[in-house]
Amino acid sequence: MSHVLRVLATVVLSAAALTTVATGVASADYTVTVTCEVVSKSGRYRTVQAKATGPTWKVATERATASARRTLKTGESIVSCVDR
Repeated sequence: MSHVLRVLATVVLSAAALTTVATGVASADYTVTVTCEVVSKSGRYRTVQAKATGPTWKVATERATASARRTLKTGESIVSCVDR
């Protein structure tokens, strides 16, 4: 292999390694557990928990809350939610 090809191969491999490191840092996900208080039409209360991940805390919280909403039965509504 010529010297030029060796240098080019080294540059390409170095760029790939740096991209992997940068991507690994940038792709760190947040995991959020949301606990929601739910009330039914009859006035009964219960809690629902959902967990989700996302690229930011806000996105993970929105996904977890949406997941909690999907578990509701007919006539139930969310009173409040707390994220951790």
